Amino acid sequence: MILLLIQKIAITAFGDYFDLIKPDEDRIACYKYFFRVLKKRALSDSTTTSLHMSEGTKLNLMELVKVGMQLKDRAFKLQVVDLIETKWRKHFKRSKDSTASFTDVNISKEYAISIAKAMFECVQTIFACGEDEARWLLEQKQAQLIQFTCEAAENSSILIRNLGQ
Repeated sequence: MILLLIQKIAITAFGDYFDLIKPDEDRIACYKYFFRVLKKRALSDSTTTSLHMSEGTKLNLMELVKVGMQLKDRAFKLQVVDLIETKWRKHFKRSKDSTASFTDVNISKEYAISIAKAMFECVQTIFACGEDEARWLLEQKQAQLIQFTCEAAENSSILIRNLGQ
């Protein structure tokens, strides 16, 4: 429980003090660091801890995505969308790897599903920010978001169906 609380505090602090982090490269580096830490926690929690801990970490990952999308820096938002898509593609590809162990494949499948949910949270948060933000994001990433949505919807159902096998 304490670890989940620490994660939540770190995410909140990042959102609150985002403007103090200069230059822009440091901002995305900090975000990627938090994203990586939560990803590694989620992956290791899948095999070593309770379902509560694993799901709590995944929820904190979603919260990090939401914080990133609520910030005013549009260039940063584009980098977050790219980061999430890259992570999804990596884990989806790994979930199909025939040379990986059964456990690694299942963890990658589970994480690919979590990342797909994070992307949908990302888009939902942008739409909640207002019509201008939604229009702007669609203008910038329309083809990428449509392709991702179609692939994620199709492949996530396959991943969910095959997760227990």
